[in-house]
Amino acid sequence: MMMQPKYATVNGIKIRYLLEIPEAMKKSQCTEMKESLSSQRVVVLTPGGRAGGIGNCAFSGLRKALLKEGISVLTWDRRNSGESDISFRFQQHGTASRAEQDASDLLDKVSLA
Repeated sequence: MMMQPKYATVNGIKIRYLLEIPEAMKKSQCTEMKESLSSQRVVVLTPGGRAGGIGNCAFSGLRKALLKEGISVLTWDRRNSGESDISFRFQQHGTASRAEQDASDLLDKVSLA
């Protein structure tokens, strides 16, 4: 059963995301594994599209395979896609695209939660 997506404000816009953690880590009593995503392997999936987004079934097999291998999966609706806010304002940092910067900042934000 898929968990319910959440929302976080990243770079001034509301981003919809779903963070899935492997069952072994959920059940583990080891607090180090639950402390922060920075110590875990995480793959960020960016399905895109107004209709697809997090619920895009094309990614379900990949998500399940990654989780089975002990890899956490962060799936998100990038800005202007799925149920995330529409916004064309963006303060560029270096050479990162909007999607790259938003994904990085979202990962940092949910890692601290």
